[in-house]
Amino acid sequence: VYYQGVVEMTVVDDIHSIREKIFKAFCSSIRDVVLSILNGKRRPIPQDEAQAKYVCRRRPDDGRIDWTQSAWSIFNLVRALYPPYTPGAFSSWKGEVLYVTKAVWRPSAAYICVCGQVVARFPGNGVLVKCGDGVLHILRAKYLDREQSADELFRTVGARLGNLN
Repeated sequence: VYYQGVVEMTVVDDIHSIREKIFKAFCSSIRDVVLSILNGKRRPIPQDEAQAKYVCRRRPDDGRIDWTQSAWSIFNLVRALYPPYTPGAFSSWKGEVLYVTKAVWRPSAAYICVCGQVVARFPGNGVLVKCGDGVLHILRAKYLDREQSADELFRTVGARLGNLN
């Protein structure tokens, strides 16, 4: 390891904003790092294997939303799989694939209903969908090749999102 840096990640970041932060950090440091390596002023440090993390290659099905998981976990899945890098985090509605393209996590009251059910609708501002431990505020979704506000897609509460059979 010749260089390690830190980029701040906030709850509003998604894969696009994080990549942009990494790119800016790279651009601001690469010249000095390369020059210090070439001048012999920077030596590599062995990777600490106790701190190393290894991951497997993702498969498209890894983007399937399990509505019984926590709202925080589903929110992280949505913002990590934001298009165009992947098709996105997905569920189904009326037997067709539904991609959740923008969501917001907020603490919420407990709702007693089926996980994956739309429990509230906010005209012009999305819907709330029941998750394992609360709700996730879904702002935008792509359904039948059309991306739209989730409140335009779900005109009433009670819609149930689920798995494709």
